[in-house]
Amino acid sequence: MEACPGLKMGGWLNVQRYTLRCRAYGDVLPDSIRINMGGMAVGDAIRGHEVLSRAPADVRADLEALEPDELVVAVAGKKGKIELDTEELEELSV
Repeated sequence: MEACPGLKMGGWLNVQRYTLRCRAYGDVLPDSIRINMGGMAVGDAIRGHEVLSRAPADVRADLEALEPDELVVAVAGKKGKIELDTEELEELSV
């Protein structure tokens, strides 16, 4: 998570699903499924269909436990606008 811009900018991790139910043979059942959040900004989210697509080919997430549009994790935070007056805007454009 050290490369996640949203967290660096003061956002926080909003985890909705900490565990997933998977179907697989015991010898291929993963301990975890890694999710790369490297490019996520505030407001970005990972949903069920993205986790399913990243799971190993021989592991299938239980579709009853994870809906395709279900929120799994998101970078939450405040999005704001910076308001500049005319003088400040002219100084920036010089």
